[in-house]
Amino acid sequence: MPYILKQLNNSKDEDDSHPPLYFAGTIRIGSKNDCDLVLNTPKMLPFHSELYHRGNEFRFVANQTAFVEINDSDILRWPAILKDGDILTIGDTKFQFTIIQPIPKRSWRASFASNLAITLLILLIIFEISIMIWLPYTLHKTKAWEFATAKQYVIRQIDRVRNKTRRMQVNGPAEASIQKLMLNCENSIAEYLRKYSNVMDRAQTRMIHKDLYKLEVIADQWPHYRKIYTYKAKINPEIYLEDLCNQLNESNVELQNTNTTQEK
Repeated sequence: MPYILKQLNNSKDEDDSHPPLYFAGTIRIGSKNDCDLVLNTPKMLPFHSELYHRGNEFRFVANQTAFVEINDSDILRWPAILKDGDILTIGDTKFQFTIIQPIPKRSWRASFASNLAITLLILLIIFEISIMIWLPYTLHKTKAWEFATAKQYVIRQIDRVRNKTRRMQVNGPAEASIQKLMLNCENSIAEYLRKYSNVMDRAQTRMIHKDLYKLEVIADQWPHYRKIYTYKAKINPEIYLEDLCNQLNESNVELQNTNTTQEK
């Protein structure tokens, strides 16, 4: 198992210029050139100490006349067992001992299981997104839609859309004008529903639901759409919202004329 010996500075003012030393197996430490770690200091013996690995232990032994300490304490029992993070004093030099933990290899079964789980999760997300996109569109088109339930849904939808529009984060007058136009349009729809919800037919209910859905998409996706609606010349939100309000007004006039004709 590999390990690191990082030489520590004796002076706090000295720059930390000693790179870590990587070793594996047995190393001999001393002043002789044939040692694995050569230290030329006054208190260093030709063969000063030895560090080796046995089983799960890192052991440290030294010459009888060598000066060595572990964590600034005398060594009372030989061989000394080193632990991760211990400070070795060898002669005049201090080292920090660090064990490099091996990265366990994952078996092919674990890799297959994790990849399978990720694939299933992606498929589930795609399925849910498909349902979220496809289901509302299908409900709008289906002939089995209960008309009374549809009108109640639209009445609840207008409150939800207005709350989302009020919570939109706007920056600057351009974005504020879009929010104001959206609220004006939603208030017009709400007023229309208060007056004519009892006499609306299926086509009017679907039309209002589709318009509210468009407004709700803008409010939900505002962080993404804000630049598009504000800066792109090909999209003019004022024209879109004004046309929507005019369409509601025309429907109001038409419905009022119909009611007047029926009363006569």
